[in-house]
This record gives sequence, C-alpha cells and structure tokens, in this order.
Amino acid sequence: MKKFALVLILAFAIVFVNAQDKTTTTTPTTTKTTGTTTTKTTTTPQTGNTRVAVKITDLPKTIQDDLTKTWAGYTPKNAFKMDKNSVITYRVIVTKDTSQLSLLYDAAGKFLSQKAMVQRVAPKTTTTGTTKQNTVGIKKDSIKK
Repeated sequence: MKKFALVLILAFAIVFVNAQDKTTTTTPTTTKTTGTTTTKTTTTPQTGNTRVAVKITDLPKTIQDDLTKTWAGYTPKNAFKMDKNSVITYRVIVTKDTSQLSLLYDAAGKFLSQKAMVQRVAPKTTTTGTTKQNTVGIKKDSIKK
C-alpha cells in the first residue's frame, strides 16, 4: 500500500509539473559595450523577438526627418529597433515638459502610431513621530495583519 501511495504521489507531481505553461520563460538580457556606447539587447527565446537600443542618429533618415518636422517641440530621449517575428519596427520615446510619448515607425520609416506614456512614481512616505504615513493618509499602524 505504501508503494502504491508513493507511485500515486509521484504521478500527481509529474502531472502538475507538466501542466505549467511552457511558453513563459525568463528573458535573458545581454549587454554589449563598445567604446562609450552601451547597447542592450533583449531576446525572447521561444519567438526570437529582440529589442536593441539605438542612437537617435542611427535611426533611418525618414524617422529623423519626421522627428524634426512633426515632433519639433519634443526632445528624443530613447530609441529602440525591434524585431518581432521578422518584422522590424522602431520605437522612439520623446519628451516635452512633463509629457512623454512613444512613437512607433515601420522599417521604412513610416509613422505607425503614438502612445502617451504614464510616468509611474512610487508613493513617498513621511515620518511623523513613530508612525509612518504615506501620501494617501493611511497610517501604517492601522493596517490589520
């Protein structure tokens, strides 16, 4: 009976391990440094998708022209060359005052879309006596554990 129970537990363990989603994997990141420029390449192994940081000056001429004409008041902050399922696109992050936009271009430099980026700021904590209080006014001591 003990052997049967052990085999049954082992069979359940194998079933549960194999039931996990095999498409989710951790994304390895490699960083290559050449001179003073650091290029970060992110690759997703199961699909071959990559995202490489590129200099603004290394973007295709059509994208650079669009940035100077259409987005004249904005400052380019970051640019990425992305390869998803063998489709090349470029993402450019531009800023103006406190707003940030993400601009998407195809390989030929044709503008595809824009998306407003929300800056995520962690709530600040202040110390009042021995009780810490965050910006929404909940006292740490009043939280039930």
